[in-house]
Amino acid sequence: MAMYRTELKKSPLMRISYAFGLFKPQNDDKGNPTEKYTTTLILPKSDEAGMKLLQGLVAEVVMGQWGEKGVERFKKGLIKSPILDGASKSALDKEGEHKPGMSDDVIFIRPITYRKPKVFNAQVMPASEDEVKSGYWGYAALNALAWHNPSNGDGISFGIDMFQVVKVDEVLGGGGGADPDKFFEAVGGSSDDTGGQTGGGKGASGLFD
Repeated sequence: MAMYRTELKKSPLMRISYAFGLFKPQNDDKGNPTEKYTTTLILPKSDEAGMKLLQGLVAEVVMGQWGEKGVERFKKGLIKSPILDGASKSALDKEGEHKPGMSDDVIFIRPITYRKPKVFNAQVMPASEDEVKSGYWGYAALNALAWHNPSNGDGISFGIDMFQVVKVDEVLGGGGGADPDKFFEAVGGSSDDTGGQTGGGKGASGLFD
């Protein structure tokens, strides 16, 4: 049975973490190489339009795959949501501290793909890994899709097809090594830092209220 998936949509402006996952496939739980690419995209809760867009994709999948009965199951937590709260345990490290870029004021998603996503710079030219650091901001081409697993039940994931980096911000951990700005300074030139954005709203809770 084919599982429901939405059409691709342009995401809101989101901050990327684990940016290396756009360029290198990740290992499975046993350390074996896979063809799965995954990253983390962070959205301030105050970005109400962005929240509405992500929630709308999830709601479309719930209705398209499971119908009205799915709405009730989703409200009860019986269908796993791909929208994660920055105030949840998923945003904390082993010491119970927020992971880099996380806070109670954000939500985040972990989109995946099984083919290498296309990555672009602000001029819509192919971007190298050096141009896309964890902590920078950009737009993704996303869709949402239903899944069923005999062990884990039903859920929804986000897929990612493309990412465009458009704003520089403080480099986060979890994305490809140390920040050179902490050790070096430019000689005979300078570079622009256009900064990030701030924002706030709520996560998957209240999706069908």
